[in-house]
Amino acid sequence: MGIISFAAFTFLVVVIAWWSTRKTDKSSSDGCFLAGRSLTGPVIAGLLLFTNLSTEQIIGMTGTSLRDG
Repeated sequence: MGIISFAAFTFLVVVIAWWSTRKTDKSSSDGCFLAGRSLTGPVIAGLLLFTNLSTEQIIGMTGTSLRDG
């Protein structure tokens, strides 16, 4: 059952990625970016920040700050 779920999810990701990028112009540099260079600097910085932070780190840092002052 685990292999079937993994294969189905992987197939779903492939289909969504193909559907999202099928009309992009891959010959230019804009075609490499899914948002087409429309994201601003703060959005990119926030995405990088939040992908590197997990819930465990956020909750753990809050608890440590509360405990230690």
